[in-house]
Amino acid sequence: MRRVFITGDIHCDLTDLFDRVKNLSLKKEDVLILLGDSGLEYYSFFSKPNLSSWDDRVQKRLREMIPSTIICVQGNHEVPFKEMHGNDSRIFGASAKESNGIYFVHSGQVLYIDGKSFLVIGGAYSIDKEYRQRKNHPYWEGEELSNNEMKEIFSKIRGKKFNYVLSHTSPRSVMPEEALFDLNEEPENRTENFLEIVKNNIEFDRWFCGHFHINKTENKFNFLSDKVETIVLSKNQELSD
Repeated sequence: MRRVFITGDIHCDLTDLFDRVKNLSLKKEDVLILLGDSGLEYYSFFSKPNLSSWDDRVQKRLREMIPSTIICVQGNHEVPFKEMHGNDSRIFGASAKESNGIYFVHSGQVLYIDGKSFLVIGGAYSIDKEYRQRKNHPYWEGEELSNNEMKEIFSKIRGKKFNYVLSHTSPRSVMPEEALFDLNEEPENRTENFLEIVKNNIEFDRWFCGHFHINKTENKFNFLSDKVETIVLSKNQELSD
């Protein structure tokens, strides 16, 4: 039996992550999935003293502490995976960037783990974009999928069935209102609108989201902050249609 563990944003706080998984007895055959904003690739393009090798050191420390396969979904507070340093790689049939043994899976890819399918769609709009730009903090336009990327992903997945969907933010209609900020301006919801279209044009069993820093389950949707969700898979399961 293989176990898949899924949890929310850690923003490069390894102590927080270790606290979440310390009682799980993680094994090499297990899989740990971070639903975006892992922050494990954040300073690579940010030229401040003492930060140039920060990402590398954090990633190596994480690999030393956790033996399982580690998979990251694209968030909105980290280098876009398509731009990050690392090796082009594949994991469970999906294309990814690999750095220090950690896999950063591209949006629109499908992980096939022991007969179960996991659709990955990352990215989101950053409500702190202007603040980060004003303070010269890292920010990348590619944190959110482009219109062309959305169209390409949708053309590949429309009408298909997936066991699980892994995204950073959520479809617009299920956004947890209690976790939203009270802003002077209406935030852009381009990614949430796209995921709403995806939701209405695919079949899925369960959907996991990070981003909102809330632990909540509503129907098929699971919002994860510091909670860790466990899926136990049998290696002889066949892929669902």
